[in-house]
Amino acid sequence: MPLSLGVLLLGYARANDEALAIDTIFNYYVYVWSLVFASLLITLFTYVGFALLLIPGIYLSVAYSFTLPLIIDKKFGIWGAMEVSRHAVIHSWWTIAGINGTLFVIVALSAIPMCVGLIWTIPLLMIAQGVMYRKIFGWRRFMILLPRMKNQRCYLQIPMIL
Repeated sequence: MPLSLGVLLLGYARANDEALAIDTIFNYYVYVWSLVFASLLITLFTYVGFALLLIPGIYLSVAYSFTLPLIIDKKFGIWGAMEVSRHAVIHSWWTIAGINGTLFVIVALSAIPMCVGLIWTIPLLMIAQGVMYRKIFGWRRFMILLPRMKNQRCYLQIPMIL
């Protein structure tokens, strides 16, 4: 999991016009337990959403799509990253779902001719995810109020995608 997230974050670095270094793929093994528990929690919530009805499962799978990169990039805890991802995606859910759906169709079609097209579409997928992450968490900002402890509040700046 940290290795695949490292490759995904290479796509994010490419989307931000940063220098790419292959050795950065291996820098995220210190987060292995946070990533495993976050993935299990996201999977559990998404499966419960799919079991209740199809719509909540689709909503949650899109809403929590930026949780793992937030754990590594912004150093959030598991629940904080899930909440930040959900709050940020809520404002442009249809756009993100449409882009993810289009990317899924492109990757699925490129796998048909003996998976040769995946050489181009997998990097396209990762860079497109990086561009969405940069636009959501790196440009125009608005404030989201997140609960931290019992009586404390944490204000976090999250940009809009539009």
